[in-house]
Amino acid sequence: MANALRAAASSPSPDPTLANHAGMIEGLIAAWSQFDIKVMLPFYLTMLGTVVAAAGDPVAARAHFESSLELAKSTGMHFYDAETLRLAAALGATPSEVLAGLRDAITTARAQGAHLFELRAALDLYGFDPAAYAADLDAATRRFPGDARYPELDRARTVVATPGA
Repeated sequence: MANALRAAASSPSPDPTLANHAGMIEGLIAAWSQFDIKVMLPFYLTMLGTVVAAAGDPVAARAHFESSLELAKSTGMHFYDAETLRLAAALGATPSEVLAGLRDAITTARAQGAHLFELRAALDLYGFDPAAYAADLDAATRRFPGDARYPELDRARTVVATPGA
């Protein structure tokens, strides 16, 4: 999984190894499904969606994101919904679809107290429209202890401290 996500993040164009990584993740999901093991599957389905999106297949990515959300509904395992919604939003066909998806992600993260997922959604919203979403980003950073350190949190704090930079 780590190698797949590194490959997905490291290349601006689809990395040819992504299909192999996606196949391995699909195999893992199929094996777990064969034995009706659903623990952590929303996470794995979302990561599979992320990898296939990076490989250039947004249709399959959307299907995996939707499968993650449907599994969460049927099992009550909603721990990854906010992140799934955020990643799915990036595949929106129009700016309004992207914004609606990101707003849904941030609302879900707040309702769940999922501060890291809220921060990620707030960063995406801020990147979309800094003037409109600066307050959301500021609010998300304030949910963390002052001495907390994490690359996304550090970046968000820098953005909040130096607007427009």
